Amino acid sequence: MQIVMKKTIIALAIILLTSAMVGAAKSEERKKEWQASIGYSNSSFSRSARKDWHEENIFLSRKINDNTSANFTLVQANRFAASDTSIGGGIGHNFANGAYLNASFYATPNADFLARYALASDGGIKLWDGAGVFGPTVATINLLHKDYASGDSENIDPGFVQYMAKMPFWISGKWINGFSKKPAKRTGGYSLKLDWQASENFRPFAGFSFAPEIDGGVVTNVSTRFAGAIYNLNPDTNVRLDYAGEDRKNSYLRNIYSIGFSRRF
Repeated sequence: MQIVMKKTIIALAIILLTSAMVGAAKSEERKKEWQASIGYSNSSFSRSARKDWHEENIFLSRKINDNTSANFTLVQANRFAASDTSIGGGIGHNFANGAYLNASFYATPNADFLARYALASDGGIKLWDGAGVFGPTVATINLLHKDYASGDSENIDPGFVQYMAKMPFWISGKWINGFSKKPAKRTGGYSLKLDWQASENFRPFAGFSFAPEIDGGVVTNVSTRFAGAIYNLNPDTNVRLDYAGEDRKNSYLRNIYSIGFSRRF
C-alpha cells in the first residue's frame, strides 16, 4: 500500500502540473467544480532517538452547487516502523451572511497508531461587520471525536477570526479543550495565527500553540511554533510550504516539513 500511495502521489503531481500549464495557456473561462490536492510531510526528531516519520495525503473535492461541496481524503502515515492508511470524506455548506459548516468522517482499518475512526466538524458565523481599523469578526467552533484502542478523546475548540479593514492581514485564535473518558478529565490550551496577504499571489502565515494531547487518558503538554506560505502559480493552482516545531515536555522535539500542491479544474 505504501508503494502504491507514493506512485499515486507522483502520478497525480504530474497530472496536476500538466493541467496547470495547459490551464495557464488557455484564456477560456469556465466553472471549476473540482479541486485536487496532494501533500507530503517529513518529521525528524531530536532529544530522543527516533526514525523519521513520513506522511502522504490526497484530497479531492467537488462542488454540488454554489454553496455545497463534498470531499474525499486518503492519508498514508508511516511511524514506529508501522504504516496506517486512513480514508474519509465529508461535506461542507456555506450559508447566508458568511456562515459555514463542515462535517467529516475518517476511518483507519487495522490501526496501529492513528485513531480507529474520527468524527470532525467545524463552522463559523460573522458576528460583526467591523468599524474603523477593524474589519469583520467571525466566531468559529471545532468539534472532534477520536476513537483509539487505548481510549476515546474529544475536543471542543471555540475560536475567532479578526480581519482588519485597511491592512491585508487577519488574526485567528482557538481556545482548545480536550476531554478524555478514562479517566474523565479536561485539559486546556490555545493557538494563535497571523495571516498576511502580502500580494495577490503570496500569503505567508505564522503562529504558536500550546495544546495538550490526550491518548488513552495520558496527557502530553505540547508547545508548537509554525510558519508557512501559499503561492498562487495561477488563479487555479497553488503551492504550499509549511514548517512546525513541536516540543513535548520531558520527551522529544519534532520538526515537521511539509509541501502541498492544489489545483482547481
